[in-house]
Amino acid sequence: MGPTKGVRILMYHAIETKLDNQFDNIFSVSKNSFKSQIEILSQDNAVDFISFNASCMEVDKTKLKISLTFDDGFSDNLYYAAPILVEKSIPFTVFVTSDNVKYNKNKYLSRVELYELSQLPNVTIGSHGMTHRSLNSIKDIELKNELVGSKIFLEDVIGKEVTSISYPSGGYDNKVIQYARDVGYIIGGTSKFDINNKIKDLMALSRSVILKNDDKKIFIQKIYGAWDWYKIWDLYRKIKNI
Repeated sequence: MGPTKGVRILMYHAIETKLDNQFDNIFSVSKNSFKSQIEILSQDNAVDFISFNASCMEVDKTKLKISLTFDDGFSDNLYYAAPILVEKSIPFTVFVTSDNVKYNKNKYLSRVELYELSQLPNVTIGSHGMTHRSLNSIKDIELKNELVGSKIFLEDVIGKEVTSISYPSGGYDNKVIQYARDVGYIIGGTSKFDINNKIKDLMALSRSVILKNDDKKIFIQKIYGAWDWYKIWDLYRKIKNI
């Protein structure tokens, strides 16, 4: 039937890296799979690649816009994902948990690597909180510290303004959004699986997670909308608090 039109924001995490405490390493896509997925998208004339920024989030009902994002800030985003995407001039955003960089945590970007990544063409660095806590489950003062602390740290390292955020573990609500706006964020990505065919709030954009076991068929289904029913499961989880 062809792709559903709108803005689909893909949510990746690690590329190739073996992750700790993750069931079956589900959030780490192999380099070969990632390269194949980018080839699929690049060969589709119905797809336009866009940056994750406010000026690009206008829905065009004649096209499928794709924005690539990466959560957490793994160093493999620089060494495996970036070369593939930069070669094809595809914009992408890396949402970084700042304490992982600050304390030089294994498998995550160092200060030097983060700066190097930020200087590549078509790359945007966003915040993924300071400590990766769910922002809708902490006290107000802690929430403000997470939002402000990560923003200031990242801006200091890369020398650029940080105005985008993805909410750690998908934890957000109206209060989180308002606090984020108040400290200078203008666009935010959630973990709600869906396409954005109506932009109601730039601070609560849906994204489509890509996982380790997504073969070519599943990947194409996710791109074209066959998995958008998953938003119902997401709503159910919130209602049942699971």
